[in-house]
Amino acid sequence: MGTFLAMTNNGEVNFVLAQRAAEEFHPPRVLAVFPRDPQANNSVNSKVNQAFVSDVAIKTWNEYLSDGRVKLGTTTLNAGEFTTQQERIQEKIRTGVLIPLLVEREDRLQITPAHQEWEVGDRIIYLLHDPRPNLLKRLSGASQSTPLVLEKLPELEEVPWVKVLSAEL
Repeated sequence: MGTFLAMTNNGEVNFVLAQRAAEEFHPPRVLAVFPRDPQANNSVNSKVNQAFVSDVAIKTWNEYLSDGRVKLGTTTLNAGEFTTQQERIQEKIRTGVLIPLLVEREDRLQITPAHQEWEVGDRIIYLLHDPRPNLLKRLSGASQSTPLVLEKLPELEEVPWVKVLSAEL
């Protein structure tokens, strides 16, 4: 409770809605999905924070969702692999294939702001773009309307062999 999130296909509308909600209702957290535009006149002391990631292509992600080209994943950051896990997550965010949605910390589940500082023990729930063509998915047994199921995904959990081999050499 206490969080307002504006998330439509229009980033400018999201920002204005979030600003108005902050002014009128003063919720503790106000987030919106909007493009990071350096020319924009978003005031520095605005109470609106970007949700999920900077420059999220909300229309693109809506298409991915509509077409069933996403997976819903979860991962927990642990002390032994913390740096590596952060690097894998940040790389996938940079390449536009992952959006962190929620972070669970100290038994609290919150919407992830764009500039989230991760901590050991954080459980992250995210969307991952699944670029496989629909025909390939159907051939592998997925149904046309497969619901999103929260699971640990190998794309984020497994360390790529290239890095492991190069580290050993």
